[in-house]
Amino acid sequence: MQAHGLALAGLLVARGWNVTIIARDEERIARAFDMLSDRRVAAQQRLMAVPADVADRPAIEAAIGYALERYGGPDLLITSAGICEPGRVESLPVEVFERTLQVNYLG
Repeated sequence: MQAHGLALAGLLVARGWNVTIIARDEERIARAFDMLSDRRVAAQQRLMAVPADVADRPAIEAAIGYALERYGGPDLLITSAGICEPGRVESLPVEVFERTLQVNYLG
């Protein structure tokens, strides 16, 4: 998880919300989960970390489905995934441009 998403998750956890975080890097999401666990304010507060790439539609649908099964529908949804490749759009390989669109607009 990157700074903005993790900061928002931390604020919500510190205010007693149940929080599910989704990110593609399993090591980073594990560290984020540990940090957020330390901020819980109630024993019954639920926190879940699910590794998934937001640009991989089947993976993100499975991750969301898993969270819905465990917690039900969300009261709030925050998306903060985003990537940026330096360079002019006309000089970027089409795969880089497509990946950027997948993550930033569809993820």
